[in-house]
Amino acid sequence: MPAKRLTELSVSTLKPSPRGPVDYYDAVERRLVLRVGKTSKVWRVVFRNSGGKIRSEGIGRWPELDVKNARIKAGALKSAARERIENPPVPPEPSFREIAEGYLQRNVDARGLRSARQIRRYVENVLNLEFGDRPFVSVRRGDIVRLLDRIEDERGAGAADGILAVIRQIAFWHQARDEAYHSPIARGMRRTRPAERRRKRILTDLEIRTMWEACDKLGVFGALTKTLLLTTQRRTKVSTMKWSDIEDG
Repeated sequence: MPAKRLTELSVSTLKPSPRGPVDYYDAVERRLVLRVGKTSKVWRVVFRNSGGKIRSEGIGRWPELDVKNARIKAGALKSAARERIENPPVPPEPSFREIAEGYLQRNVDARGLRSARQIRRYVENVLNLEFGDRPFVSVRRGDIVRLLDRIEDERGAGAADGILAVIRQIAFWHQARDEAYHSPIARGMRRTRPAERRRKRILTDLEIRTMWEACDKLGVFGALTKTLLLTTQRRTKVSTMKWSDIEDG
């Protein structure tokens, strides 16, 4: 039906439609429609949503909402719809806690890492307490450095490096999944140097023989020490070893 200038008088003279609703488009506010049914006259606004589909929305009944105010309300609704299309809402940035949990599930738990418990403990007891509710991308290098400084002062340089290793893994994991993100971790953030931890000496043959003989009298701990010596594995690795980790020769 062609649009026409709706007025209070013309609207009042529109007869009910026994065959079903009839739409009358306003020539002044092009998106404003008066839908006349059997018992009511309802104002509606026609517009495109953010998905590009045409939809209509009721804004009130005539005569409670007169022509003038119907046009004002329709204009406001149309402007709001246009604003949503031109400036769609930006989804909130995921928090540090959410990204860290994704890393734990997909890269730690799924791979069955032996260090999973330790990594999760670092995340839950240190990192989430420090950064948990902040947007992940808002955690910058300075924030991490201040955390490492505090940990180094309280627990030592080794503990700080352990936390740094977990942050680095999470940041690089997220960087591999999001091209817009760049890890804030840089060279030189470690608190210790591998060369400083390098052993200054090794046991002599006599010392090894003496230790081996002493282990025979120390039960489980002696057996553990022998296994450490033979396998050159870390203490935690050997102490948490399972039968499934041992293959027949």
